[in-house]
Amino acid sequence: EDGVALGTLLLIHHLIYEANRKEDTFKMSADRFYQLKDDMAVVSMIDNPLLTTDSDASSINSLSTDRQRLFMRTSTDNLKELDGLEGWIERRSKLGFWKKRYFRLKLRDRFFGSHLGYFQDDKEDTKQKGTIPLVQVSSVYKEGRLIKLKMSSGHKGKTSYTLRCRSENEAIKWVGALKPFVKATTVMDVLNQSAFRLILDDSQRQSLAKAMKVTKFHERTWISKLGRESKIFCLLHTGRIGVYMNKDEGGGQNQRLLTYQTPVSFFGEEMFDGGVCGASIRAETEVICAVLEKKKFFKLIKKQPVLKGQILNFLGKGVIEMLKKVSFLSNLDIQDLEVLRRGLHCSTYQAEQIVFYEGDIGERFYMILKGSVVIQRKDCSTGKELEVAKMDEGNYFGEVALIMDIGRTASVVVKEPSLILSINKKTFRSFLEMAGLDLMTVMRARIIEAFKKFKIPFFQAIPDEKFPFVAEKCRIEKYDKNETIFEEGDIGNEFYIISYGQVAISKEGRVLTRLDSGKYFGEAALVSEESKRTATCITCMETVLLTMSREDFKKVFDHNPEALADVELKLAGKNAGIRAVLHHPLALREFTKFLKSQIALESLLCWEAVVRFRKFYNYNMSEDGSQQVDGEKRKEVNKMARDILEKFVKVGSDQEVNIPDFMRKNVIHAVETGEIYEDVFFAMEVEIVGLMRNDKLSTFRTTPGFRKVLDTVGNYEDMDANIKKSIKILTRRSSMALRSAGRGSMNRSGTHVRKNTGMLGQMPKIAEISESISEDKSIEEKAAD
Repeated sequence: EDGVALGTLLLIHHLIYEANRKEDTFKMSADRFYQLKDDMAVVSMIDNPLLTTDSDASSINSLSTDRQRLFMRTSTDNLKELDGLEGWIERRSKLGFWKKRYFRLKLRDRFFGSHLGYFQDDKEDTKQKGTIPLVQVSSVYKEGRLIKLKMSSGHKGKTSYTLRCRSENEAIKWVGALKPFVKATTVMDVLNQSAFRLILDDSQRQSLAKAMKVTKFHERTWISKLGRESKIFCLLHTGRIGVYMNKDEGGGQNQRLLTYQTPVSFFGEEMFDGGVCGASIRAETEVICAVLEKKKFFKLIKKQPVLKGQILNFLGKGVIEMLKKVSFLSNLDIQDLEVLRRGLHCSTYQAEQIVFYEGDIGERFYMILKGSVVIQRKDCSTGKELEVAKMDEGNYFGEVALIMDIGRTASVVVKEPSLILSINKKTFRSFLEMAGLDLMTVMRARIIEAFKKFKIPFFQAIPDEKFPFVAEKCRIEKYDKNETIFEEGDIGNEFYIISYGQVAISKEGRVLTRLDSGKYFGEAALVSEESKRTATCITCMETVLLTMSREDFKKVFDHNPEALADVELKLAGKNAGIRAVLHHPLALREFTKFLKSQIALESLLCWEAVVRFRKFYNYNMSEDGSQQVDGEKRKEVNKMARDILEKFVKVGSDQEVNIPDFMRKNVIHAVETGEIYEDVFFAMEVEIVGLMRNDKLSTFRTTPGFRKVLDTVGNYEDMDANIKKSIKILTRRSSMALRSAGRGSMNRSGTHVRKNTGMLGQMPKIAEISESISEDKSIEEKAAD
């Protein structure tokens, strides 16, 4: 009795039959439908009330990997706005008369599917006069205020409809609502749905369309072969092709599959510059392509020579240049990038179109070739979408989808007509196998590189040469929502960085703070051996963490004061020492503002000048100090030292610092006699850092600027006595490390003889902190020492 139920069963039965027959090569067309003759109900897998609901589109997601068409045909916010679009429009009859009808756009109707219905009047209870099923609309055109609909050959009614709106703006609105449901059937339509819509103007596309023809290729037909002359360029209109990379002269039995491509992708672009096929292409289903033959292309470029350059710059150079901008792909050679390019899918997006929604399970990695997008995240308290970032040409997003199945952390909305390249995880893994690369190492490096790009102080401290080591030592771990990472009282030996998601830090059932992407936690376990966790950490959503052991953390960060400054500020808070303030970018910026307001900036400016001098000196010396400093470098060293002398040291100088007379005389003598070595300003630096600590640090800790710093690093307000003891050790050892530093010397020949001084002003090593905690002396005794 239920026509829709009967049609759905027949449809599923037929799909099961096809799946069994084609096995792993089977891919269901999301546009497949049955039309029941009795009640004219159109039954499809997309607009089917028996298979989907507004609140659950997961069953639709499993039907097709063509995400662009899928989102335009499911219950997205865009389509919900279109549902119920209505108004008076004139429809032309067979005899050419215009009849005024009231049209309503209905999506996923139980009996008619998605359709455009028209009525005699605008009353809700009026019987529908006629139906135009949207799944059978092959094209939509607008001419002024006229709308022309062409129907597919499967449609039982009229082959076309002509509608006349009251204004051109109204026609634009209706055409925009109908376009997402259209399957192109002409070469021009295919071009307009492809990347050519954004790289060629209207006249160029029309010329190209005239030179192309529609060609059908049967299932399992080899359309082109790797290494052979490229004679045709194709735009895939319907069906699916396979891209194979290994050359095989004997019929393709040993070809290696890189990826499958769906409409509207292209292949055969080597034809434009007279090259050979860079891949073998096979029709996996019956396919229809818009084809441009080589001889017709040459005739075309004689009339429009600029066309060749525009196409080649986009199809070849443009895509390769985009791939080079992706940090974790930048080290690949050109041959590997060419292989990867063939696995990419190029999609056109219109303004306000959704690439993916927050919460969707990630399937693809995206690169913006042309245009721009905005990143939106839902505010849990208000339910509103908040714009959190903008991305334009050359940017990329969604790479976490390449390594694991996890929900998207935000929605991506296109802001203007755009070209976006994408690659799915299966294709990317196939490429890595061909290139001999390890996926997890590649992605770990990408995640850490992203943190450094975000200018998070902790990650800014990682030297470039240590990035491969960090990528190797970090583990990527995925946690479900409300999963416990560790509990208060557990022995802690690991450090965590949040790549994706959010975690809550709580103590005795009270949430202390929530941490998002780019933040880290578990650092208290790095302060002392076998220390216990001081809080419980639970995920607030699906979360991806980079995890590093205590031992590996030491190897990376022991000699990085900026990283340890971040840790000290987070743990010590208002007890953080002067070195943590000076070595943390945000804290230093706020401290500079504070000193400027106090008219006491000279000590800090002097300290910064001394640090720049020392870094320049160290950069131009070998590790063992045996390298001679060349003449130009020697002049620069002398100039920097003399600038410090004239600006900060000499009595009466513009920004004279407050140091003892004997110290001032020693520095002046060393510089003026040319005895300039790495630690020539050592004693002076100790003095001015001590002055800033004693005179200004306590007051600075009470300012809003310092509070801002603590909020940024995620300072823990509530921690137990053992951790507080560890923090006291941390801050004391900062000063002790400075005082224990030795001095180097320089012989008269200019060769620097370096002692084991370490970096001046360096934070204490984690190992030193641990040893201090394990000693028998009390904190007070250690401080006295």
